[in-house]
Amino acid sequence: MKIIWSIRASISYQKTIDFILEKWPIEIAENLETKIDELFNNLVQNKHFCPPSNNNPKIRRCVVSKQTSLIYEVGKNSIEILLFIDNRSDHKY
Repeated sequence: MKIIWSIRASISYQKTIDFILEKWPIEIAENLETKIDELFNNLVQNKHFCPPSNNNPKIRRCVVSKQTSLIYEVGKNSIEILLFIDNRSDHKY
């Protein structure tokens, strides 16, 4: 299973990391990166690891931390990382 990052995912991920580094110690950002790596390992094993969207079953949301979720799309032979979102926002993924 191949993991592909969209441009939007790369940008939202970098903004999330930058925000963490502005407010908290580097260990918090490193902890988030570790959680994301573990999540990717789980997704490679089971692409349906996280629950689907009510609107589109190909789109799924994984809660990475209390503040951050990852949105991805299931493909035939790949998983596309679409976006990282702040769980405190009213985002309609």
